[in-house]
Amino acid sequence: MNSILNKLFSIVLFSTLFTVGFFADSSYATGNEQLFFNDNTNLQEYLETNFDLQLQEKKFSFKPSDFATWKIDFTLEEEYYSEIEKSTLCQDGIFTDSNIDNSLIDKYFSICDLTKTINSIENFKKGAILKIDEQKVEQFVSTLSEKVFSLPKNAKVQMKFEDNIEITGGNTEKNTAKEDQEKLKGELEIITPAESGFSLDEETTTEIILTALQKSQEERVFQLPMKEEKPKISKETLSELKINDQIGHGESNFAGSPKNRIYNINLATNKFNGILLSPGEEFSFVTILGPVEKETGYKEELVIKDNKTIPEYGGGVCQVSTTVFRAALNTGLKITERQNHSYPVQYYNPQGTDATIYLPNPDLKFINNTPGYILFQPSIEGNKLTFDFFGESDNRKVEIEGPKVTERTSEGVLKIKLKQIVTDANGKLIFEDTFNSVYDNPAKYHETEILKIKPDNWSVRQWNDYKKSHNM
Repeated sequence: MNSILNKLFSIVLFSTLFTVGFFADSSYATGNEQLFFNDNTNLQEYLETNFDLQLQEKKFSFKPSDFATWKIDFTLEEEYYSEIEKSTLCQDGIFTDSNIDNSLIDKYFSICDLTKTINSIENFKKGAILKIDEQKVEQFVSTLSEKVFSLPKNAKVQMKFEDNIEITGGNTEKNTAKEDQEKLKGELEIITPAESGFSLDEETTTEIILTALQKSQEERVFQLPMKEEKPKISKETLSELKINDQIGHGESNFAGSPKNRIYNINLATNKFNGILLSPGEEFSFVTILGPVEKETGYKEELVIKDNKTIPEYGGGVCQVSTTVFRAALNTGLKITERQNHSYPVQYYNPQGTDATIYLPNPDLKFINNTPGYILFQPSIEGNKLTFDFFGESDNRKVEIEGPKVTERTSEGVLKIKLKQIVTDANGKLIFEDTFNSVYDNPAKYHETEILKIKPDNWSVRQWNDYKKSHNM
């Protein structure tokens, strides 16, 4: 009899636990609607139902369990009794065998009393309501928005001239491009079409998800609602740019460059062809240039790095940044970041007008302080690289004083001063900036070639010492 009672006790206890987690009286709610389920299996099947949000070939899945939260609910029903209370197992007098251990009977009835505790006060029915947490839905939509968002791409444009017009510009001493600007009346044309961007309509997407969760599961694939983001520069907006005049010019010569350096110069220059800088926008050479590595097409050539001149991918890119710096100076733009090279480099004569860059820094930065957009238009003819800036002229005057050598030391240190003076059409000073360049002795950055074979006039000891000092 004791074994039978123990078995019954186990069944009752299991029944009690199962009743607490049973879904026969559970409901699912979003907003004011509720869906009711007959048993645990149906609810679990629903919670794991997959829904797809589709964007072209991409699919983004979610299921109700991603957003579900439980809320415990107590309701008063006068006629309600739990399953264990309805059972005859808890009725008084069920145990009549005198051989049953009284302590076990007392323990058993204490379990029955426990199940009646709430009911003895009022007839409470415990249930659970499954709710959809809208905050979780909004977080899902926000993350999804970042995945599908695409920026619009402005059209790349260039200034087209008659065949007999030759672009000329100022020199490094003084901006003398004003007379030439009157000849350079060209017409804008698109060289790379604009592309629209797209952003997710987050509000509509949230509504789609909540509606899908409330209705039947017949429809499980939904198209993502996207909003078109139009580019600022396109065929339709060309006339609004007011790019009519050549407002600046810069040039440099890379004669004597090895073929890898020339290749890198051409590759980097192409990144800046047709770039448009909006009024008030700060230009960053490094940002537009992007990664400089083997994977982006660059070849190895000499660069100054870690106080050494060594081969590295992208050697020669500073020819481009130096030429852009000169064009910005002659345009009268406000330079916000510029650094000279560690030592004088022949490709950047006259010294003091160069601009070194290396990802992520140093960078070359300046602000478009003109009334309109500025169009970058580079060209390479022979060994000469030029950058012409086109935009809306405000008749400013730009004077470049220098570059002037202010100091030359016996250790090979060279100091140079360059001054940029910008005045408006009435001769009133807009701003002036001074660029001080300090160059070190080039010999410090060029290591003597390491010997591979012992010279004939060296002893074995000398050769061993040499190899040790050069980690050979």
